[in-house]
Amino acid sequence: MPLTDEQSRILGIVERISSVLSIIGVLTIIITFFASQHFRNPTHRLIFINAFYNLFDFIGTMIAVDGPKAGNASALCQFQGFCLQMFPLADVLFTLATACNVLLVVFYQYDAESLRKLEVYYTGVITFLVGVPAIVFFFIRSAEKGPFYGSVDLWCSISHEWVLFRIIFYYGPIWFIITIITIIYCLVGIKIFNLKRKFKSICKDHIVLTSKTSNNAISVTVQVDSHSQSQSHPLNLVRSRDAKEPSIQTVISPSATHQSSDSSLTLIQKLPDQSPMLLRQYLLMPVLFFLILLATWVVPTINRVSSFVNPKFQSYGLMIAVGAMGSLRGFWNGVLFIAIGLKGWKRQRDLDRRLVGSKGRNVLVTGGSRGLGALVARKFASEGSNVAINYVSNRDAAEKVAAEIEAEYKVKTVIVQGDGGVESDCVKVVKTAIDQLGGLDIVISNAGWTKITAFGDLDAMTDEDWDKCWSTNVKGNLYLFRVALPTFNTNPEGGVFIITSSTAAVTVSGSSLPYSVTKAAGLHLMKCLAQTQGSKVRVNAVLPGLLLTEWGQRFPPEKIKGYEDKAVLKKTPEVEDTADLYIMIAKNTSMTGQSLQIDCGFAIK
Repeated sequence: MPLTDEQSRILGIVERISSVLSIIGVLTIIITFFASQHFRNPTHRLIFINAFYNLFDFIGTMIAVDGPKAGNASALCQFQGFCLQMFPLADVLFTLATACNVLLVVFYQYDAESLRKLEVYYTGVITFLVGVPAIVFFFIRSAEKGPFYGSVDLWCSISHEWVLFRIIFYYGPIWFIITIITIIYCLVGIKIFNLKRKFKSICKDHIVLTSKTSNNAISVTVQVDSHSQSQSHPLNLVRSRDAKEPSIQTVISPSATHQSSDSSLTLIQKLPDQSPMLLRQYLLMPVLFFLILLATWVVPTINRVSSFVNPKFQSYGLMIAVGAMGSLRGFWNGVLFIAIGLKGWKRQRDLDRRLVGSKGRNVLVTGGSRGLGALVARKFASEGSNVAINYVSNRDAAEKVAAEIEAEYKVKTVIVQGDGGVESDCVKVVKTAIDQLGGLDIVISNAGWTKITAFGDLDAMTDEDWDKCWSTNVKGNLYLFRVALPTFNTNPEGGVFIITSSTAAVTVSGSSLPYSVTKAAGLHLMKCLAQTQGSKVRVNAVLPGLLLTEWGQRFPPEKIKGYEDKAVLKKTPEVEDTADLYIMIAKNTSMTGQSLQIDCGFAIK
């Protein structure tokens, strides 16, 4: 029974709306690929190539019922039939290609560059397999059945008169390919499940597959012994000495070594101009595209097989479903391409922050014009951070440090005067750093104040001295934190606040009694801030022992000797080692509320 005019009109509307949405999805894939380097790994590249085939597919569905209306012999119907024969099959074959890539990575150690070389072969073979039959079908016709391409009510395709050929040359290959893809993903799933039992971190990995490889790379190799029941696995981390930026490729390689059945999983980090994709995204995106493909072809297959079994079968509801499902595939492809790609990019961005250290971060170091503070500023600059250096009175020293940092590390520096014990100065220091650096990611609250006195002399420090100790060593931390917190909370990565405390905070010792007391109070403030101020800021403290900086060398020789005698390592801490600890804490994204002592074993707790 032919469709009524109203049914035909509604069907055409459904097909065109779905086709427009799919064309938008396809164009989104193409534009995103060209516009962003974050969408150029091997899976993205195959989806991008396939997008051009999809475009002709949805141009065909866009013609909708106008093809059949124009007549089977019309150029419009023949063009629509050609499009809907060639390009949907190409889509299925490109989905098979992405599944093959997954198989090659998991089973045969293919890296990103190797996968990229396969693209031209995939494209050539697929175009040949779908193009040759589609062109040949133009020339098939008979007096009894008419042209090969003709009306199937929804649009023009292999006509009802040639329905057996439609099943043989269209639905048959499609479901054969879908079966192969299903087998591939089952094999991959079994392999990853087996590896997951031996290497738990696969389920929460940060493995990356990029569009090309480099010799300058960080590689991590995990050997998983299939006979071992241990849950721990050794990691071997190797970095090229001349690699200025991490370069990432991924090889996931189960391989036999020396007659054993050990499995090897090799992870290599990425170049900054390449597109990241976590292992989960690398597996997830092809699988989800496959599921969309599967859902797309169930209804049309039911419709076509029903027509073959019963030539009089016709279901208008089924036609609407076929028109919508078949024409919407590109829309869902575009949504998945963007959504999963963005998720992978965001997670990779977090990983890059750890791998590249503090590159591009904005850091404020109070008390940064000399001693430990100056060295900490240099350390962050060596990592690629921009640095704001605070000083109280010695502007020349601050300018010298800033100039040397800029000349050696080519980062931006700012110097800003301010007393760490005065609230208005702390506010000014933080706001100046934010304004002139363009943001703030890390604050090193390093300013402190004390006098060297006899520790037990209660009259050695005046009330004013006690107040200054309290203001600088305790309240100054609070002032800085309070001003920096809103910026930390708006940063995608949050913020880091590190307080310079002292072993005097945890022992009855130090330059003076008020210094020891206020450092202990500052340490407790650190814990309170970490506990109460949310998940976007990490607050920790470094507790150095006696550092022989310009300040530390003011101590009497007998006091320095007494420290060395008591310390387990029989020496004072190295300033260089202490400064390195700040970098480590800033990079660590899993630690807050902690105090790290570096005192050569002077005050083992």
